[in-house]
Amino acid sequence: MMKGTSVKRKMKKLCICFIFLGLLTFLTAGCAPTKTYRHDVTSGEVMDTVLASIPDMDGYRPVGEGYVCRSLWGDGYEDLTQKTADYRIMLSQNADMNINEVGVFRVRDVADVDELAETVETFVEGQRARYAGLLSAYNPTELPKLEEAEVEVCGRYIFYSILSEKDTAKAKKAFETAVTKN
Repeated sequence: MMKGTSVKRKMKKLCICFIFLGLLTFLTAGCAPTKTYRHDVTSGEVMDTVLASIPDMDGYRPVGEGYVCRSLWGDGYEDLTQKTADYRIMLSQNADMNINEVGVFRVRDVADVDELAETVETFVEGQRARYAGLLSAYNPTELPKLEEAEVEVCGRYIFYSILSEKDTAKAKKAFETAVTKN
């Protein structure tokens, strides 16, 4: 009988410890400073910061208005162009050799960010589907860029990157720095 009581006491103490650790984690997470984001920086200014962090020998070129169309961006393309204050998408100058691409969207109303981020996610998934077979056959060294493509949201800004893992990390950091208030 004594053993059963001892085990129960140990279990109670263990449960109390877990509850205490959970509560402590919750309380300390609440104390972390909350990031605040700007909304006054244009997507072009943000893109300049991003591109400065990922120099490319061949450089980048901006895409024209026709790049944001239904065939590439899906059904949300109209909302993307109408609900953004501005956007900038840059492709590699040497698109025959690499698929480097980055984009920044500045959304007018924060309430539309989730919807538009989903449209950007859909675009990135579409790029994976469109180019995976082609890259496998002709330029397999570019495949990891598609597989590791990322979309990130900071406040009213949406960023996507189809770059190497190293360049994506640099670009994301530059993006976050450009849109975060000090």
